[in-house]
Amino acid sequence: MRCIMTFRNLLMAAPLLLLAAACGPSHPADSSNPSPAGAEIEEFPINTTLLTSSETYFGVPDSVLGDTYLTLTASILWPEKVSDRDIRPLQDTIMHVAFPASSDNNPRHAIREFVTDVSAYMLCKMKPVDKVEKVGESVRSFYSEVSGRLIEVNEQSCTYLLSFSEYMGGAHPNYASVVMSYDFTEGKCVDYGYLFKDGVEPELQGLILESLAANMAVSVKELDSELLVKPLPVSKDVYVLNGMLVFHYNPYDILPYSYGTIDVDVAPYQVKDFLTPEATRMLIDN
Repeated sequence: MRCIMTFRNLLMAAPLLLLAAACGPSHPADSSNPSPAGAEIEEFPINTTLLTSSETYFGVPDSVLGDTYLTLTASILWPEKVSDRDIRPLQDTIMHVAFPASSDNNPRHAIREFVTDVSAYMLCKMKPVDKVEKVGESVRSFYSEVSGRLIEVNEQSCTYLLSFSEYMGGAHPNYASVVMSYDFTEGKCVDYGYLFKDGVEPELQGLILESLAANMAVSVKELDSELLVKPLPVSKDVYVLNGMLVFHYNPYDILPYSYGTIDVDVAPYQVKDFLTPEATRMLIDN
């Protein structure tokens, strides 16, 4: 059963804090109790909406393969507004990556399309049902999910995570994620070309390899022997988080599935000579 739910950000006060305030001395918020000198507060309002929908389908029973269920789910924390910043390029990129087959730029319409279009999965004739009602060896339960959320936001930039998970048979589910940062000052998504000068991949490759080996507590030589792709490719999926540059790799990109998602942090000062002027302003000057 389809259910598209919208949750607005709510400001909630914790009961214990309310109790402490009631029991403590009164401090009226007026000129008789001024803020400490120089303690200015800048307001940066953020408006997001959680859009979520899920549909389950049951396939016509197959005498060989048995019963088939398919569940399609989408959950997107949609950025409506971030202060007075222009976030339309970010919104467009989220839509393009999350719902590439959608014919509509409206996230609500795209979500409805995602959870109602079963034709892309090349299964038998499917009909909507309320839930998966059967389990067992003769029942195939498939699913496809997409989710998105803001994982960091500040006055200069924000970072958004899109996650994808799917099981359509086989030994294990497949999953991947795309992480994108957005520069409010320039009004542009932060990608590899935005961050780095041309011709610096060899230098970046060495830094990534050393950082990843240190994270895994192995030598560079030991790590190199495990790589599925040699030499180590420099990921073009790079984003900014907690002031660090993060090179993102999905399962199978460079290492076996068992290693999962791999994120390699590199400090901006380590690559300052390789940064574009825009990236230098964003990461070093600020």
